[in-house]
Amino acid sequence: METSFDVIVIGGGSAGLALSKEAARRGAAVLLIERDKLGGTCVNRGCVPKKMMWSVSDALQTQAAMVSQGFLSEGSRLDFAKLAAVRAEKIADIVDSFDDQLDEAGVQHLVGDAILQAYDTVLVGDTAYTTDRIVLATGTRPSPLDIEGGELMDLSDDVFEWNTVPQSLVVIGGGYIGSEMAAIFNGFGSQITIVSNSPAVLTEFSEAAQNLAAQNLTASGVSLVLDVKPTEVAVKDGKFQVKLTDGTELEAERVLNATGRDPNLDVFGDLEHPEQADTGALAVDEGFKTSIDGIYAIGDIADRLPLTPVAREDGEVLAKQLFGAPETKPIDLDKVSTTAFVFPPIGEVGKTSGLTEITTFTAMEALIADKDASEGWALERDGNGGLAGVAVVGHAAAEAVSWAGLSVHAGLTRADMNETVAVHPSRAEEPLGSQR
Repeated sequence: METSFDVIVIGGGSAGLALSKEAARRGAAVLLIERDKLGGTCVNRGCVPKKMMWSVSDALQTQAAMVSQGFLSEGSRLDFAKLAAVRAEKIADIVDSFDDQLDEAGVQHLVGDAILQAYDTVLVGDTAYTTDRIVLATGTRPSPLDIEGGELMDLSDDVFEWNTVPQSLVVIGGGYIGSEMAAIFNGFGSQITIVSNSPAVLTEFSEAAQNLAAQNLTASGVSLVLDVKPTEVAVKDGKFQVKLTDGTELEAERVLNATGRDPNLDVFGDLEHPEQADTGALAVDEGFKTSIDGIYAIGDIADRLPLTPVAREDGEVLAKQLFGAPETKPIDLDKVSTTAFVFPPIGEVGKTSGLTEITTFTAMEALIADKDASEGWALERDGNGGLAGVAVVGHAAAEAVSWAGLSVHAGLTRADMNETVAVHPSRAEEPLGSQR
């Protein structure tokens, strides 16, 4: 068995898979080591199974609105165990496809725990593998919460092992993960409370989007308890009790810790690990090099954006840089589209930090469903009047903001947008040509 490679990749998530396949296609001898299932967090415990649940939650909420209006009769109920089984089956199919892709590309795939014996040697079991290039794509794991009883809480990864919907759920953390899980399980029928140490939810987004997200979550029945921290979690009479810094106490069937994620640095064993950025992720340069020669980092463990499309792109870019196209540059993170799958979803692209207000409107679907949720849009201009950033809140936000990214790249002016005639009736016609 070969033990020397052109590159050894540790971690078979989106970033590691992308790099391994691209490097192998370019003629490199590649070893990919993954201790768990291929696909990483996104496929197994993140965006893919989450979007499956979001789709069902969305359908349930639409149905409930139609029933409340008298257009549909009561009847359908969620079979969550069935959803969990089908979700697991679909994920397994995706994971199997990754194995096939690695085989087709000529990547050697090894299952096991990787430990760096030296900065050019990786130990898996009793076998040492050597290389001049080690690429870390080990991702992150849920952060523990260091409070009394903190170990009693479920972590975000645990949600995908649930087979029943809790009647009540306290979510600790109002970021991406916390807000999305709160919105999804609220749609499933859980009584939800979000607890956050921040005065806002979804602080990864603009102030305008944060405010509208809070408004929509509240309108849907989610309770927001902001600017406080949990101090203790206990179980009493079969229920979780959560004590907060303001002296209040919450009770729920389950408590979910969604306070963040930490980089997986276990691979370094007794060796010193590279320098970390303020985010906790490994600091990298434009060539994805860490502070240690021969050690590279991509995906969520690198100080880039913890998003699957960025991980994939960075993996392919690094493969090109290492094997045949050293001039290849990483993608511009200021022009990456992102979406929080709450209800309605929030999408942003470009420079949106200056957005403080969103122009709201009532979508046509909301008229017939009589929903309280607000949708809207906001635009940020650069010094020359070109489009620098877009925020979209609406049911099709993920699709809309992805296409809006093209407009941000082009720096379109207001006049350019006014010349674009959108479909009527649609959400798109609100920002396009709205000031004609």
